[in-house]
Formats: sequence, structure tokens, C-alpha cells
Amino acid sequence: MSTVLLTIGAGILLLVILISVLKFNAFLSMLLVSLLIALIALPAAEVVPALTTGFGNTMKSIGIIIILGSIIGILLEKTGATLSIAAAIVRMTGMKRAGLAAGMTGFITGIPIFCDSGFIVLSGVNRSLALRSGKPMVYMATLLAAGLYSVHCLIPPHPGAMAAAGIMKNSVGTQILAGLLVALPATFAGFAWARLMCRKEFRQPQPAGGSADAVLSTASAVVPPVWKSLLPVLVPLMLISIRSILLLYASSSPSILERILLMIGYPETALLVGIGLAMLLLPGTEIKKVNLFIEEAIQKAGPVLILTAAGGALGNVIRAAGIGDEAGKYLPLAQWGLLVPFL
Repeated sequence: MSTVLLTIGAGILLLVILISVLKFNAFLSMLLVSLLIALIALPAAEVVPALTTGFGNTMKSIGIIIILGSIIGILLEKTGATLSIAAAIVRMTGMKRAGLAAGMTGFITGIPIFCDSGFIVLSGVNRSLALRSGKPMVYMATLLAAGLYSVHCLIPPHPGAMAAAGIMKNSVGTQILAGLLVALPATFAGFAWARLMCRKEFRQPQPAGGSADAVLSTASAVVPPVWKSLLPVLVPLMLISIRSILLLYASSSPSILERILLMIGYPETALLVGIGLAMLLLPGTEIKKVNLFIEEAIQKAGPVLILTAAGGALGNVIRAAGIGDEAGKYLPLAQWGLLVPFL
């Protein structure tokens, strides 16, 4: 086996030991492992550029999205909108099926947007739903993540799925069918995993002041109606979906309306629209607090951004080291088909 493959394998093993065994800081662990792999596998002049390029490209692609999604989530939480949505979901599904509701919400929401921003936007709703239903938060979070991450980049109109359809010259219908064949079993596997790992009774932590029902009834004196609470989430999803469809069928000379929809359909601008709708939920006396809410959202998004970008740095170093070329020497990739993504 080549030095490159051995170096990358040893680096990944070291990363697991640092984070899981030694409980060392995850950000510094990824940065150190990336640096060690780069020092061994790359010329000295390419070491730091490989790190900074991977870190910067990742931050550039998802940084604004994660921050804006976090702001929407905080505003929904502070205005009581998450409580309103959670109560509506429980009324529709019943307490016993709250986990299914979380999973299916993630599955549907994850189709048009990136899973990381979707998870942040829906995390407040999921916390309220867990509190209302009495389910363990780890169980509810696993089900939400199973739905979101199973459809990530698999089913149109997700931007990644649309790009894959274009590269592979597939029709959208074929891409949807192929994506569902992968995403549905993955989602059910996530459901089974959550049930398996959460079989024990968890004591749901309660905020000071009483039971879950008491917390829900006193958390916000006046919560917004469900339809208004859903707008900050649904409108961005709709705008992103419309843009994906327009990109597929847009003419060479789009109309003014099409140009406007293409512009506001970017995830960044669509989430800005969602923030505007979420701010409309604030009572007049609460507008002064919006800066505090935004600061809180940025603080919560910070660790997600840093860890994701550090992972991007590690991934770029591995790519620069030539993992694809090295693996191709040992594996007839063309004959492995669907197994290639798991290598």
C-alpha cells in the first residue's frame, strides 16, 4: 500500500483517538491532523495553502447560510413560534408519534435546502416538540437528523441533486426516483437506530417551573398563529425550490420576474427573507431586543461554522494528497458502481 494511503489512514485513526479517547478539542484535533497529513504528503510550499483553501472554501459556501438559518431559529424560539408549530404537530400526529413527525418534517424540509441550515432552523421546533411530547431530546434530534441528512443532495430540487442530474444527463424524474430509493431506506435506518439507542428510559430535563405542559403554557403569553409561525421556514424553502426549477427550465432570455425569482432564490437571500418574516412575529416592544437575539444566534452558529470549516480543511488536504489517484491504482473503480461513494 502506498505512503499516501497509509498516511491518510493513520491520520484519521489519530483524529479518532484525539477526539473520542483523549477528549481533545475537535477543532484543534482536525487542524493538527490536517497539518500532519499535509506535511507528510504534500510539498512544503503547498501545506498551508491546502489548509487555508479548504477552510476558506467551506466557510464561503456555507458560512452565511448557517448564520442566517441560526438567526431564523432563534427568532422563532424567542417569539413563541416554535411552541405554536410544536403544538400543531402534536395535534396532528399525537404524542406517541412525535418522533415520526420530527423525522418526516426533516425529510421534507431537507429536499430543497442544505441539511445543516435546515437542522438549525428546525432545532427550536424540535426542542419544543420534545418538551411537549416528553420524548428524549437525543431521540428527537436523531430522527430529525435522519430525515434531513438522508435526502441531502439526493432528491431534486436540492441544488446538489439538480447538479448531479445535469452532470449525469438524468431527467429530474429519474433523479427523484433514484434519490428516493436511497433516501427512504436511509431514513428508516435512522428511525431504527434511534429506537435502538434510546430504548432506555431517559429523564427529560425540565426547566425550573414545572412540567412540560406548564412550561409550554407559560413560555410565551401570546404565541403567533401556526400559519404565521411557519412562514419564516416555508417561504425560504419555496423560494429555493422555485429557483431550482427555473434553472432547469429557464429560457435564454428570462423575464424580469424570472430574474427576480432567480436572485431571491439563492439560499442566502431566501433565508434573509425568512429573517424578515420572523422579525414580523416580534411584538412592538420586543424589536429593541432583536440585536441581542442575533448575537445569541451567531454565538450558537460559531462552533458549527468552525468545526465544519475545519473538516473542509482536512478534506481538501486529503484530496490534495491524491487519495483518488492512489485508490484508483488498487481498485477497479468502474466495476464497483454504487460502492465507490463509501470508499
